[in-house]
Amino acid sequence: MKLTQEQLNEILEEHRKWWYYEEGGERANLRRADLCVANLHGADLRVAYMRGADLRGANLHGAKLCGADLYGADLRGADLRGADLRGADLRGADLSNANVTRVYGQTFMSVDNIGSRNSKTVYHVDLDTVFCGCWKGTLNEFEKRVADVYPEGKYRKQYDAAIRLFRELVQIAKESE
Repeated sequence: MKLTQEQLNEILEEHRKWWYYEEGGERANLRRADLCVANLHGADLRVAYMRGADLRGANLHGAKLCGADLYGADLRGADLRGADLRGADLRGADLSNANVTRVYGQTFMSVDNIGSRNSKTVYHVDLDTVFCGCWKGTLNEFEKRVADVYPEGKYRKQYDAAIRLFRELVQIAKESE
């Protein structure tokens, strides 16, 4: 069932009260909630239960999602710019075409306007997961998939360059630790 913005605002207010130990508060339980294109700009959903939520195209710009349970959440095309995801559980989440610019607490890399769909390819370093269109897998699996699907040509060169970039940036980060 799709939540209205009014229902969502009520849940956010109860969650705020719960977080600050105020009377009438309750931890947000948005498990499997239909939050497609929801406006959660700047929302405080620290440690919220959002397992399996449908957040396709949702506006989570600047949202506080520290410790949130987003296991298996569908975040395709979501705006996560500036979101705080420290300690968030993103295992099994789909971040295809999500905007992960300046996300805190997780390490993402992305390349825009790439491949046959001319879209975004996202690499979640912490989980070693690449999101490319409807495909997801490890960086090594992605490299094999690219070789299988694009034995040569422009798209192969683009994806190979992205893979090299991801690997090089990961290596630089490791060396600077």
